[in-house]
Amino acid sequence: MSMNPVISVVMPTYNRAHLISRAIHSVLNQTYENLELIIVDDGSTDNTEQVVQSFNDTRLKYIKQPKNSGAAAARNTGIEAALGAYIAFLDSDDEWLPHKLEKQVKAFSVAPPEVGVVYSGIWWLEDGKTKYFSYPNNIKKDGYLRHSILKKGFIFLQSSVVKRECFSKAGMFDERLVVLEDWELWLRISYYCHFRCIDEPLACVYSTAGTLAKNYGSIMKAREIILLKHWHDFENDRRQLSDDLLGIGSYLCANEQFNKGMYYLRRSVRENPLNILALIAVLVSLMGEDIFLKMLSIYRKIRYAGLWKKS
Repeated sequence: MSMNPVISVVMPTYNRAHLISRAIHSVLNQTYENLELIIVDDGSTDNTEQVVQSFNDTRLKYIKQPKNSGAAAARNTGIEAALGAYIAFLDSDDEWLPHKLEKQVKAFSVAPPEVGVVYSGIWWLEDGKTKYFSYPNNIKKDGYLRHSILKKGFIFLQSSVVKRECFSKAGMFDERLVVLEDWELWLRISYYCHFRCIDEPLACVYSTAGTLAKNYGSIMKAREIILLKHWHDFENDRRQLSDDLLGIGSYLCANEQFNKGMYYLRRSVRENPLNILALIAVLVSLMGEDIFLKMLSIYRKIRYAGLWKKS
């Protein structure tokens, strides 16, 4: 089976020797067995290689990259090495439920040919609590999802299986992104392919200390890249675009890029003149950088304390 796998599972990892065994077990113990597991070690300096080599399974492949280049680059390496007609992804600190791939292969078998991605719900585990990720009520979950994906990144990479041909049409992961790279990929794939949802949890995603998704600065930098890359699509929803520009502008102003941040704040008002927060931000910015930063700090303390929540 390892010579002709139907599904190639790509697992990037970096210094996760203490966690990766759980993820590997969850792949190799799938009830659907016709797979290969490609582990791309993104320049780890711990004993990740020894842990991986301790697994005696011909379906497992190990690729060691000489230096740390980021998860997007590691996934691209895995895709290029993959033999399967379908590509699935699992991070080395997460895990799958045993029937995940079996259910997704079955979903593909009865789906129309335009379906290129089958994804599922997830269990979200954080601070000892387990929660089923609930999809927003106002989004479409199946079929042509471009408009829904533009509004919100709701498809977890760990829960997805993707037809290999989707990458030929849409391209690979954007290696400039250290977060939100999955959302940006779905934006491009949604041009060409439909999606099919299995609305039950088939993956467990662990929120661990130091998770990049929690890094606000990385998120804002990624959003700036994605907005500029897909500007034509985002400008159709000017209220959302205005909010995104406001977030990026505020972050830049607070991180020693005041002039560039002011540009985004003004652009936020131009996109939606009724965005009160953007109007206030622009007016305060005219008082100078020091006053703006003080007011921004006060606003964030109030907002995160729950005393003022933006509607």
